Amino acid sequence: MGDIFSAISIILVFATVGLDIFAKESNNFISKQKPDNDKPTELSDFKKEKTIVLLKLIGVLLFYIVLFWILLPKSIEILKTSVFAIWNFDMVQTFYVVINFGILIFIELTTNFIFKTCKK
Repeated sequence: MGDIFSAISIILVFATVGLDIFAKESNNFISKQKPDNDKPTELSDFKKEKTIVLLKLIGVLLFYIVLFWILLPKSIEILKTSVFAIWNFDMVQTFYVVINFGILIFIELTTNFIFKTCKK
């Protein structure tokens, strides 16, 4: 399981950096003022930028969903077979489930950014 953690951690680093970069882009876009309808060129550029930001965020979201889906069966198996222990617990299996839960949180954060960008 150590090799799996190494691979997952490398993947999560890239995905988290991607989310950080695209979340900043999304926040910058959300803070922009939408151009008036009487300025078609600016409105067109605004819509193109919105589409690009949304596509980047959707890409990160799909990546997180795939990663969550890949890790889900093992997490469920761990939850089914494990015994709850506050002090003497299996750290590797616990981290596996915690990582999968963290990915679920990233999915929710990315979805939130997508909704905010769509509203704009």
